[in-house]
Amino acid sequence: MNDPYPKEEGDWICTYSMRIDEVRLLHDAVCNHIEMWPGTLAGRPTEEIEYLKYLRTQLFAMMTEYTFMNITHEVDE
Repeated sequence: MNDPYPKEEGDWICTYSMRIDEVRLLHDAVCNHIEMWPGTLAGRPTEEIEYLKYLRTQLFAMMTEYTFMNITHEVDE
């Protein structure tokens, strides 16, 4: 996946670990913020909503990967 926010050489980068329930909670918070985003007419920069949508997609990908990696298959006996 191409990162629309490439890191410049020398940029500060932070890594944070979250449990799946935290990822889900953050995804919900980002989705709610997107719904309530006041828009550019309220003086908010367009880059803000673009980043929120990018973050929502990344969090959804994390949740999907978790679900895929933790599928349990029932075997008919």
